[in-house]
Amino acid sequence: KRRENPNAFFITIQTPGMEMDDLKVSVKDSSLIVKGAVEQLLEGGSCVQSLDREFSLPLNADASKISAHMQDGALTVEIPKINAAPEGEEKSVPITVEKEAATPPAAREAKANVD
Repeated sequence: KRRENPNAFFITIQTPGMEMDDLKVSVKDSSLIVKGAVEQLLEGGSCVQSLDREFSLPLNADASKISAHMQDGALTVEIPKINAAPEGEEKSVPITVEKEAATPPAAREAKANVD
């Protein structure tokens, strides 16, 4: 399950039968990686339950502040947003002006002859 608010993104993954020590959450490049495994003993043998998920992080994710917690068989990962504006607050976006690239004299002459 994925959701977000003005300050963060949240990913919740059901992890029935797994404990915190069975899971690993990491960030590599621009991906969030969640892995886990737990061996369950069954009558006549055993079964390994595994989890391997990878999510692309949004461009405005603050990977250095990602946190995770478990509750009631679910892992929730919180991904804070970079420079998130408080709810209801308008954030000004600066506008920059780029100078045109210098046109070589030969190109100016060719353009003048066409006009």
